[in-house]
Amino acid sequence: MIRMAMVLTVLSAMAMGCKNQSEQFCRQAVRESNQIVAGLQQRLGGGTGGNVMPEEPFVSRCRQLAPAVAHCAVPSYGMAHPAECEAHRAAIRALR
Repeated sequence: MIRMAMVLTVLSAMAMGCKNQSEQFCRQAVRESNQIVAGLQQRLGGGTGGNVMPEEPFVSRCRQLAPAVAHCAVPSYGMAHPAECEAHRAAIRALR
Protein backbone atom coordinates (compact mmCIF):
# COMPACT_ATOMS: atom_id res chain seq x y z
CA MET A 1 0.00 0.00 0.00
CA ILE A 2 2.80 2.42 0.86
CA ARG A 3 4.54 1.83 -2.48
CA MET A 4 1.35 2.57 -4.44
CA ALA A 5 0.83 5.74 -2.38
CA MET A 6 4.41 6.78 -3.14
CA VAL A 7 3.89 6.22 -6.89
CA LEU A 8 0.70 8.28 -6.79
CA THR A 9 2.48 11.02 -4.84
CA VAL A 10 5.30 11.15 -7.37
CA LEU A 11 2.90 11.28 -10.31
CA SER A 12 0.79 13.93 -8.62
CA ALA A 13 3.85 15.99 -7.81
CA MET A 14 5.08 15.75 -11.39
CA ALA A 15 1.72 16.92 -12.66
CA MET A 16 1.69 19.90 -10.29
CA GLY A 17 5.18 20.99 -11.27
CA CYS A 18 8.38 21.51 -9.35
CA LYS A 19 6.99 24.30 -7.15
CA ASN A 20 4.73 21.95 -5.20
CA GLN A 21 6.77 18.79 -5.64
CA SER A 22 8.70 19.17 -2.39
CA GLU A 23 5.48 19.73 -0.46
CA GLN A 24 3.93 16.57 -1.91
CA PHE A 25 6.97 14.53 -0.88
CA CYS A 26 6.93 16.11 2.58
CA ARG A 27 3.27 15.28 3.15
CA GLN A 28 3.91 11.71 1.99
CA ALA A 29 6.86 11.52 4.42
CA VAL A 30 4.59 12.48 7.31
CA ARG A 31 1.88 9.98 6.31
CA GLU A 32 4.34 7.11 5.94
CA SER A 33 6.17 7.97 9.17
CA ASN A 34 2.90 8.01 11.09
CA GLN A 35 1.86 4.70 9.49
CA ILE A 36 5.16 3.13 10.55
CA VAL A 37 4.81 4.37 14.13
CA ALA A 38 1.17 3.27 14.32
CA GLY A 39 2.14 -0.20 13.10
CA LEU A 40 4.92 -0.46 15.67
CA GLN A 41 2.59 0.72 18.45
CA GLN A 42 0.03 -1.87 17.43
CA ARG A 43 2.58 -4.69 17.36
CA LEU A 44 4.35 -3.69 20.56
CA GLY A 45 1.34 -2.43 22.46
CA GLY A 46 1.04 0.96 24.05
CA GLY A 47 1.16 4.35 22.48
CA THR A 48 -1.64 6.79 22.02
CA GLY A 49 -2.69 5.65 18.58
CA GLY A 50 -2.50 9.24 17.35
CA ASN A 51 -0.11 10.77 14.87
CA VAL A 52 3.34 11.12 16.33
CA MET A 53 4.54 13.60 13.73
CA PRO A 54 2.16 16.55 13.25
CA GLU A 55 1.94 17.36 9.55
CA GLU A 56 2.13 21.13 9.32
CA PRO A 57 5.26 21.94 11.37
CA PHE A 58 7.27 19.34 9.45
CA VAL A 59 5.85 20.24 6.02
CA SER A 60 6.39 23.97 6.49
CA ARG A 61 10.11 23.35 7.07
CA CYS A 62 10.46 20.49 4.59
CA ARG A 63 8.89 22.24 1.59
CA GLN A 64 11.90 24.59 1.50
CA LEU A 65 14.09 21.65 0.45
CA ALA A 66 14.87 20.81 -3.15
CA PRO A 67 12.56 18.07 -4.50
CA ALA A 68 15.40 15.51 -4.62
CA VAL A 69 16.11 16.07 -0.92
CA ALA A 70 12.44 16.09 0.09
CA HIS A 71 11.88 12.86 -1.84
CA CYS A 72 14.46 11.19 0.40
CA ALA A 73 12.38 12.19 3.45
CA VAL A 74 9.75 9.66 2.32
CA PRO A 75 10.66 6.51 4.29
CA SER A 76 9.88 4.00 1.53
CA TYR A 77 11.90 5.98 -1.02
CA GLY A 78 14.82 6.45 1.37
CA MET A 79 14.93 2.72 2.13
CA ALA A 80 14.78 1.84 -1.57
CA HIS A 81 17.51 4.36 -2.51
CA PRO A 82 19.98 4.42 0.40
CA ALA A 83 23.02 5.55 -1.59
CA GLU A 84 21.15 8.46 -3.19
CA CYS A 85 19.58 9.58 0.08
CA GLU A 86 22.64 9.24 2.30
CA ALA A 87 23.92 12.61 1.12
CA HIS A 88 20.63 14.25 2.20
CA ARG A 89 20.26 12.54 5.58
CA ALA A 90 21.64 15.46 7.65
CA ALA A 91 19.27 17.97 6.01
CA ILE A 92 16.30 15.70 6.66
CA ARG A 93 17.23 15.06 10.29
CA ALA A 94 17.49 18.81 10.86
CA LEU A 95 13.77 19.11 10.03
CA ARG A 96 12.70 17.04 13.02
